[in-house]
Amino acid sequence: MNMMDDCSEECETNTKSIFECLNQQILEVELLQSIYADSICIDKDSNIEFLKNLLLETDSDSDDVASGLASTCRIEFTLTLTHNPSVGSQSPVRVELHCSLPQTYPYQLPDIYVKADSLCRKKQSILNKDIMEYLSNLPRGDLVISQLAQWLSDRIYNLLDSDTDTQVEITDNSDRGESKLSKIGFRRLWLYSHHIYSKTKRKDMLDLAKDLGLTGFVMPGKPGVVCIEGVATATEEFWKIVRCWTWKKIVVKHREVYDSGDGDLFTGFEEVSFQPRHGGGKEYHMDMGLFYKYLADHQCGHLFQLYFGVEGKSSTN
Repeated sequence: MNMMDDCSEECETNTKSIFECLNQQILEVELLQSIYADSICIDKDSNIEFLKNLLLETDSDSDDVASGLASTCRIEFTLTLTHNPSVGSQSPVRVELHCSLPQTYPYQLPDIYVKADSLCRKKQSILNKDIMEYLSNLPRGDLVISQLAQWLSDRIYNLLDSDTDTQVEITDNSDRGESKLSKIGFRRLWLYSHHIYSKTKRKDMLDLAKDLGLTGFVMPGKPGVVCIEGVATATEEFWKIVRCWTWKKIVVKHREVYDSGDGDLFTGFEEVSFQPRHGGGKEYHMDMGLFYKYLADHQCGHLFQLYFGVEGKSSTN
C-alpha cells in the first residue's frame, strides 16, 4: 500500500511519471474505442489527437514536456452502454458512463458519474455510491474503466430488480405554502467542493434543483461553491444525491434554518460565473471580489468569510 501511495505522489510531481500516466490513458481510450466503437464520445475539449502527437514526438525527459502537458492533461469521455433486457423486461437499459481522467490516473481514481434513465434518482444515487466503493477496492495503477463497464452490467440489473423505488416528494415553488413538506420548515445549505469542472455534474445539479423545487446557485471552478435553499426535506435530498457522485472533496460548510419560503435569498437555481481565470489544463478560478459582491447583493456576504477565512472585498473595475 505504501508503495502505491509513493507512486501516486511521484506521479504528481515527476514529469516523466505524468508522461507515462498519460500514455496509459491514451492506450485505455483506444482500447475502449475498439471495444465500444460508436458508443464512446470523446469530449471535444480533450484534444486527444494533439495529446497523442505530443506524446509521440516529445522526449519524456524534455524540459518542454511539463509546459506541453499542462494545457492538455485531462481526458473526458462518455461511454453509452445498452444492456439487453432479460426475459420479461420491457425495454433495453441505456446507461451513460461519464468519465474524467485526472492527470495522474491510473494512480489516482477517475472521476466517474453514471446516469441511467431507467433508474429513479434514489437508485442512481445508490449506484454511484456503489461505484465509488468498487473503484476504491481496485489496485491503484490498474486501468479500471473497462472493468467498471463490465461490473456495471450486473449491478444495473440488480438495481432494476430491487424494490427501492421510493422517491422524494417534489413540490412546485408556487405551492410551497400549502405543501405538507412546508410544515417541516425551510433550510439553506452551503456546499464547498475542491473543484467543480464537469459539465455533466453542473447540468445535473441544475436539473435536480429544478425537480426538487429548490433555489440557489452553483459556482464552478476551483474551488466550487453551491448554495441550495427551500423545503428542508428537499434540500437534504439534494445533498444526499449529490454527495454520492465522485468528488475529490465536497462538504456542507453551513446550514441555515428559516420559517417560510419568504426567507429565500434567491429566485430560481442558476450557474454563476465571475470572470474565470484559467490556469494549467482545465483548471480555472473565479474573481473572488465579484463573487463576494454577488453574495452581498443577495444579503449573504458574511458567508464569504466562512468559506475563505477572510472578509470579502468587492473587485474594483
